[in-house]
Amino acid sequence: MFFAGDSTEAKARVAAFLESLDMRALDAGGLEMAHALEWAGILLVSLARNGAGFDIALGAEVP
Repeated sequence: MFFAGDSTEAKARVAAFLESLDMRALDAGGLEMAHALEWAGILLVSLARNGAGFDIALGAEVP
């Protein structure tokens, strides 16, 4: 799960919460990245609604 924000403390809490749900938390950077993440979500929903199904996801390799 990608997330973005400007507060180091808040991002640590969000990452811990996501990991508690067995999700992989991926820090996308500062709050300025929120707009890009919103469009990525819109893209995924649009793909899912147009035949790709709802089990698709954006992936990222983390070194």
